[in-house]
Amino acid sequence: MYAYPIILQMQSAVAQHPKLLSRATDITDLKGHLLRILNDMVRLVQDLPIGVSKEPEATFLIAGWSWKLTAFQSWLLHYDASIKRFTFRPTGSWAGPNGDKSIAITGDYKEEYKEHLIELLRKKDKLQNGGFDMEPLEVLRDMLRTGTYDLIGGAPQIVKVYKYSSSRPFGIFWPTRESGNISIGGRPLLDYEQSQYGIFDPDTMSIVSHSQMDA
Repeated sequence: MYAYPIILQMQSAVAQHPKLLSRATDITDLKGHLLRILNDMVRLVQDLPIGVSKEPEATFLIAGWSWKLTAFQSWLLHYDASIKRFTFRPTGSWAGPNGDKSIAITGDYKEEYKEHLIELLRKKDKLQNGGFDMEPLEVLRDMLRTGTYDLIGGAPQIVKVYKYSSSRPFGIFWPTRESGNISIGGRPLLDYEQSQYGIFDPDTMSIVSHSQMDA
């Protein structure tokens, strides 16, 4: 009830703000702007059906490259009932002797996801050493394929964020490359559509292009 309209309003707010579009406004300042939008939208909610709480259960992740801090940043935006407002907290790091693994998780099945991620990292002998490669995506892939986590589904949605203040989506063969089906942003492409972006093979985690597909 809250998540979808709020996301649309966030997108609209960025689209009509020249400094946000040009990245002249840093993501650390964008965070405050989005929080004000969130709280103003909640304030404007009136006349809900009987039994429906005005307190949102939705949480939001905002993440990207900060040119002010010269580092990737991520925050969880959540509703705090004690102050009756959305607020934020930085996402945690996964400390290890060779540096930190940084990951931000929200939504359904967070604990199950963490357990599977720990298991995979342990199998690869990466639980205490090194950073992440594609392990977070591998875990999501496997959870989606089981069909037992019924609150999540569809193809994974993949976006890469670059340090030069840009981002790009990636397609993915889903459920397998052999199926020939490509999804971008969770939507399967129609037969006549082609992707200008790289396409993930979900089993090898390699990226292919349409020219490679035709070869």
